[in-house]
Amino acid sequence: MSQQYQQDQEFRDEQERAKQKNEASKYSTQDQSTPMAQNIQGQEGQQQFRQNQQFQQQYRQQGIDQKGIDEQRAKLLSQYQEQTIELPIKNQDSSLELPQAFKFEFSEIDKPIIPQYQDFAQSKQQILEHRLYRRVQDASLADACAWVFTSPTTVQKYFYLHPGLAAHDVRIRVMFSGISRSDSFAARGLWGPIPYPLCAGEEIVGEIIAIGSSVTKFKVGDKVLYGPFRYSCGTCIYCLESRTNLCPYTPRLVKSTYGVFWGGFSTHVQQPESHCFKIPNGLDLETAAPIMCAGVNAYKPLSIFAKKGDRVAIIGIGGVGHLAVQIASKMGMEVDIFCSSIEREKKDRFLGQFGANLVIHWDAEDITQFANKYDFIMNTVPGKLPIEQLEKFMNMLKPLGKFVIVGVPPLSERLSFNFKTVISKALEIVCMNAGGVKEVQEAIDFCARNGVRPECEFFSFEDFLTAFDRMENSHPLFRVVLRVDDFSKQFKR
Repeated sequence: MSQQYQQDQEFRDEQERAKQKNEASKYSTQDQSTPMAQNIQGQEGQQQFRQNQQFQQQYRQQGIDQKGIDEQRAKLLSQYQEQTIELPIKNQDSSLELPQAFKFEFSEIDKPIIPQYQDFAQSKQQILEHRLYRRVQDASLADACAWVFTSPTTVQKYFYLHPGLAAHDVRIRVMFSGISRSDSFAARGLWGPIPYPLCAGEEIVGEIIAIGSSVTKFKVGDKVLYGPFRYSCGTCIYCLESRTNLCPYTPRLVKSTYGVFWGGFSTHVQQPESHCFKIPNGLDLETAAPIMCAGVNAYKPLSIFAKKGDRVAIIGIGGVGHLAVQIASKMGMEVDIFCSSIEREKKDRFLGQFGANLVIHWDAEDITQFANKYDFIMNTVPGKLPIEQLEKFMNMLKPLGKFVIVGVPPLSERLSFNFKTVISKALEIVCMNAGGVKEVQEAIDFCARNGVRPECEFFSFEDFLTAFDRMENSHPLFRVVLRVDDFSKQFKR
């Protein structure tokens, strides 16, 4: 593990010990004769008392009287939803099996980093409380609020306190957060075991409101972007080449923005500065978030495997696909789109402005006429294509052509294709996994410089369930984004 991460963890531990020592000292001298003190029973009661005292002191310093305090508390409490909400999977393969109650397993490499999570390994029960993000029952005392999955099919609003700020951490007030198919597959356990409660979200636009003592790249007030990855070891060959997303020495759930930590379906995120990016001039705050995942997935393979003048086909015209068309066109390539005929009238009116030459509905038209036409094909469909359909797409490639896969289906699905076509044409099949810090920065700069703009449908933070259902079960144009800004402004601490 890198020295920086160990230092961060030691800083957190030292901060927690100092806090506990201070609180123990405070309550040892508490006047036990007062009615309030007599009602404080144990650590939980002391914590509740402390939170109430801090809450009242904060608002009185702002000149708000007791009536105002009660009104502020009532306002937040009116938004608090204690109940768990069912979010069933629709339109899914009937053979798909969801994971059962989660049992988290840590390898030896994890244990020195996050010892407070070791009790996960002994638990077979669904975990409803998070050890890092301390839940508060009184929403008016919370620092932040998140939409969390408590199982593959249940979601709950979760009010919590900020964790301690490590030396290299930045605390970000979320303004906009994209919702992707990756969030669905990960949160529902379809990409492997995941700890609950889980707050997903890997396309984040926000404002920095606090920085750790060793942060050098950012200051309070900066508008920033955060993507799918948060940490890497910093010392392996992949990290030294800035391909941090490929780091094999950082556990998956620590490397990813959400897993052990929480992502953008929250009013705030707190993550290392190493994977945080400033928003350049030329990007709109409202629509910039999808660039961090969809945009990088589209930009990276085009920048590596295609060149100006190539004839390119993009399969699928969702979040990644509509950005891939724009990026390929801006790079000087001839771009054709192969998409399904579902809601074709809505989609087709956008595609010309993205820079596409042809729009072919592959499920309703004969595509054999395009055999040997393309230098590069990108498949952005997040599901398994039938082998017959995949064979037709591969036949569209010229000899030495590149077939790039960026859509990742559930783990239960397998890739199948005809070896004869691949071997006889000497085709290359390439898979992409987002990008490292250098590639992400390149994608951000390219989109800002060339006017690449995600097309988005917006939903309020309170309408998260509607937004998630829209992404999973409809065909949005073309990315679903949560407007978190107004809701996150309510939290002042």
